[in-house]
Amino acid sequence: MSSTNRPPRPAALTLAPLAPLAAALAAFALLLGSCGRQDDRPSADPLPTPGAIRVVVTIPPLEGLIAPLLPDGSQVRALLPPGASPHGYELTPDDAAALARADLVVYVGLGLEPGVMRSLARRGKAAPTQLCMAEVLGIGTDPSDGHDHSHHGHTHHDHAHDDHEGHEDHAHGPIDEHLWLDPVLVAAFVAEAGDAITGLLRERRAPAEALEAVERGTASLRARVADVDAAYRDRLSAHRGAKIVTQHAAWGRLADRYGLVVARVVMPVEANDPSPADAAAAAEALKREGVAAVFSEPQLSRTTAERLARLAGVPFGELDPVGDTDWVRLMMRNLDELKSKLTESAPARGQG
Repeated sequence: MSSTNRPPRPAALTLAPLAPLAAALAAFALLLGSCGRQDDRPSADPLPTPGAIRVVVTIPPLEGLIAPLLPDGSQVRALLPPGASPHGYELTPDDAAALARADLVVYVGLGLEPGVMRSLARRGKAAPTQLCMAEVLGIGTDPSDGHDHSHHGHTHHDHAHDDHEGHEDHAHGPIDEHLWLDPVLVAAFVAEAGDAITGLLRERRAPAEALEAVERGTASLRARVADVDAAYRDRLSAHRGAKIVTQHAAWGRLADRYGLVVARVVMPVEANDPSPADAAAAAEALKREGVAAVFSEPQLSRTTAERLARLAGVPFGELDPVGDTDWVRLMMRNLDELKSKLTESAPARGQG
């Protein structure tokens, strides 16, 4: 099994208000120089277990999808702390150092992690091996159709096209980056990630036991992802067509996959809450549309979503798009919340 290597985050740098200006500038220059030296390190010392690698992922759900695939003794670190929003997250010097030491960096893509992209670009040919979830799934930003099917050197086995049911980027406006919330896409990604890790280990002449561990881990995790998909299909089948309101545009792929409709998004990330009059008008619209439930998110203020639910007279719940490092637990908790609130509203919708 792989182990999680999550060093504590550095405390914020503060300068004493009475410190001389020259001393403050010198301290700042020293900090910048230290960061530069960390980024320029060619590699860290090898891990003690043969075949083990260091992996950096950008968000906690990716850790839950990558750690089970790694050989014994490997280390995996998520840059984003649990409970934080990935939108607008800024890298710390410690994050930059972790990226410089990594053998493999795994990220979502579609513009979700611009700081990571800039850090890797600065390293040029010295950058570690990278695995982009959107890229291996063939989901991108081609302006002609909303997709970019070029793979930039990655092997693509068409796993992502199984059971797509025509639901990719259309009908969501700007491309939805939250690929990890669709179990069918996740199953495809896990298969691709297993192949990518195996290829990296072969390049590093890892022992056979390490390669076998990746194969076992990939098969086991794909089975667990399939179980999650089956649970969503079974438990949400009675609510097909139900309309929901979500905090921000994170749930379109999951809704499409399992027959729900995101009727409205409360607010884009970093937007101001609407006025009470705006909220009341939106609540009236929700009544007319027959919305079943309104959901907030733990990373954002729940005030407006809760007010909308109260004014519209529908159940209010919370869906978490990020969670911690346990992807299966994250998805099952969200399924429990969806099922609970949709069941609660079913009689009013003539479904119970």
